[in-house]
Amino acid sequence: MQIDQAEQTEKELVKNQSVEIVLSEDQIRGYLVVEPEHAPKDPYLSEEIVSMKKKVESGRVGLFIIRFEGKVVSVGRADIFTYNIIDWLPHNAKFAQLDDAFTQERYRGLGLHKKIVEARVRWAEEKGLKWAETTVSEHNIPSILGKLRSGFFLISPEEYRLIRFLDEGLIKKFQVNKDEEQMVSIEDYEQRGKLHAEGWVGTDMMYKGTKEGEEQNQDIANWQIIMNPLLK
Repeated sequence: MQIDQAEQTEKELVKNQSVEIVLSEDQIRGYLVVEPEHAPKDPYLSEEIVSMKKKVESGRVGLFIIRFEGKVVSVGRADIFTYNIIDWLPHNAKFAQLDDAFTQERYRGLGLHKKIVEARVRWAEEKGLKWAETTVSEHNIPSILGKLRSGFFLISPEEYRLIRFLDEGLIKKFQVNKDEEQMVSIEDYEQRGKLHAEGWVGTDMMYKGTKEGEEQNQDIANWQIIMNPLLK
C-alpha cells in the first residue's frame, strides 16, 4: 500500500511539471537519451549534441522536454517545412512537422504528451506557421484520439496524417460541416480514402465494442472514425 501511495504521489508530481524548450547542451543530451533504443551511442553523442544545437539555434527546429527530478521523461520535436504534398492547401507555405514524440512508459497516461503537443503548437504559432502536421501509427489509438480532440483533423487514410490549422485565414476557410457526418471503421481504408478524396476529414472517434480500458486500444476493428466534410 505504501508503494502504491508513493507511486501515486510521484505521478501527481510529474503531472505538474512544465514543458521546457530545449536550448542548452544539457537539455539536448536529455532529449537524445530519453528513448534508449533510439539514443545515439558514445562516442557519437557529443557530435550529435553539437549538430542538434546548431539546428535549434537556426530556429528551424524546436525540441521540447519535460523533466522530473533532473531526468527527462517526455520529449517532442517540431521542424519547419515548406514542401507540401496536400494539394488543397497552399503550396510553399511554411508549416510545422511534429515528430519524435515519446514518453517513458512509467509516466504515460498523465497528459504529458498533450502538454508537449500544445507547446509545439504554440511554438509554431509564434513563428507564424500556417498549420501543424503529424503522422501517427494506426495502432496508437490514444494518440490519434487525443489529437482529434485537441483540434487536429485526420486527412489521410493510410499514413494517419493529422493536421491542425494555425493561420486565421485557413481556419476561416476550412470549416467543418457538422450537418453531414459518416462513421467509418478505422480499418475501412477504401471508404475513408473515397471520403478524403471528396474533401472529408476525420474529426473524432468512437468505440463500438464491449471491451474496457486498455483492451479497447488493442481492439482496432471496433474503432470508428467520425468524418465530416470541410466547407472549402
